[in-house]
Amino acid sequence: MTFVRADGVIAHSGGKVVKNVAGYDLGKLLTGSYGTLGVITEIAFRLHPTPQGKRWVTAAVDSPRAAHEAVQSMVHSQRMPAAIELDWSDGRGQVAVQIQGHLDGVETCSQQVVRLLARNAESGPEPPDWWGQEPEPAQALLKVTHEIAALSRLLEAIDRIGSESAARGALSGSPGVGVGLLALDGDAGPVARFVESLRRETENFGGAVVVLDATDEVRQRVDLWGPVRGLELMVSVKKQFDPRRILSPGRFVGGI
Repeated sequence: MTFVRADGVIAHSGGKVVKNVAGYDLGKLLTGSYGTLGVITEIAFRLHPTPQGKRWVTAAVDSPRAAHEAVQSMVHSQRMPAAIELDWSDGRGQVAVQIQGHLDGVETCSQQVVRLLARNAESGPEPPDWWGQEPEPAQALLKVTHEIAALSRLLEAIDRIGSESAARGALSGSPGVGVGLLALDGDAGPVARFVESLRRETENFGGAVVVLDATDEVRQRVDLWGPVRGLELMVSVKKQFDPRRILSPGRFVGGI
């Protein structure tokens, strides 16, 4: 990666050969910093060849526990799926697993995943309709992170808060890496209370809740970032990279 520092110096990070890389991983540090640490001008990506074959294994789940067990069966298996995705709303949903690779091995591997995932799992050459689709919220779209082993606690919190309020939540995400998008629908007041209630539950599922998009009415009622772990460290890093606060001041969490 090549980027321009706040003092105008052009800096480089990483190398074409991973073994030759030394020092801090500045690429990961700048990723998601919203331009507050440097101006990225060039990035080199490692690519993989397009797989010869793909199949999807999908299973319906009717409880947070069932969703958790399906995801855990894949996380701890030796099948190495390309992706594990979850679609969840109204206390039920689907877990879908993508298998890709050589044509000879994809079919065999997908049948093994069917046996591991759930009794009602089905394998097919096409993904479910919701695969790769971001939810379209009427009021707010949240990014929710969680510990992989705490998926059931997150889903339980979403269902419980939804039943106690006039707001409805629909989650679509990648539980194998602990990231999801939660769409909230309802009036601005209940949606704002849903966000605050879910943030109070973050210690139970080990993550964070950030508002990515929302109507003006919701924005006026909630802190878009919410509590963020390690804020003091992040402020310290900002001072090191940009002591004069030239780059995107106030754009990031905590006014960084």
